Amino acid sequence: MNVFDSSREIERQRTGHGIAPFKRNIFGESLSGPIVLPGYNGRNRTFVFENYEARRVRETEPFTTTVPTLVQRAAVTNPVVRKLLTLIPEPNNAPGS
Repeated sequence: MNVFDSSREIERQRTGHGIAPFKRNIFGESLSGPIVLPGYNGRNRTFVFENYEARRVRETEPFTTTVPTLVQRAAVTNPVVRKLLTLIPEPNNAPGS
């Protein structure tokens, strides 16, 4: 957990659900060697190499950024900028928090 994040219990009280648990699964496998068949010895001639890797990472990455306040949005007079502001989410924190 990030030291700057709220605790799981505070998040549960604030949002109704807690922070998702961090999970990470890392697998690996390597297999190599000469090919030896009946009647054929591949030592120093024919080799096989196999590799398998699977990495499953499930983690919560908090993302916070500053967006224009409602007062700043209201002050925009340029119609192009006003249209672009519709693509940016409105602030969701109370002022001063």
